[in-house]
Amino acid sequence: MNFAHRLSALFLPIIAGLLLLSSSGSALAKDAAPASSSLATVPATLPEPLTKEAIRELTSRLSDAEVRKLLIEQLDRAAVKPEAHDDMSDMVGAMDKGTKQMRARAAQILRAGGRLPEAIGHVVGRLTDERGLFHLVEIILGLGAMFLVGGAVETAYRRVLHAPLARIGDGLGAGF
Repeated sequence: MNFAHRLSALFLPIIAGLLLLSSSGSALAKDAAPASSSLATVPATLPEPLTKEAIRELTSRLSDAEVRKLLIEQLDRAAVKPEAHDDMSDMVGAMDKGTKQMRARAAQILRAGGRLPEAIGHVVGRLTDERGLFHLVEIILGLGAMFLVGGAVETAYRRVLHAPLARIGDGLGAGF
């Protein structure tokens, strides 16, 4: 055994133990927090003369969870009830919005189609700019070779798996 292996064998249990202790400590602290706050079962209410000092004094006595609960209750009371919408009108509105987006995108594509010869000329110019026309020929030949190799691999794959796939298809029955 080399030195690095011995060192990792020594420190691995130590690191695992430290991780176990730190995770169990945070789990115990998480479990202990609700137990201490559950002792105070007196419900918090807002003071009647609602002044800044009274609010600050109340929030300083309460825990975070109690302040959060009191705030949610007050916000729920103050919240405006949403108006009931017809589900059908929402669907029609959403469909109309989607249709408008599709039409706008189709118009962009058709406008871009008119600039296709210009774009092709730009690409050819960029490919032949520094390297010459032979570089473009190399790229075209490379793409052609890639398609030929891909087609040959696919043909070989189908020939190899044709008989096993036919047997599986025959054994499945009329349900499939």
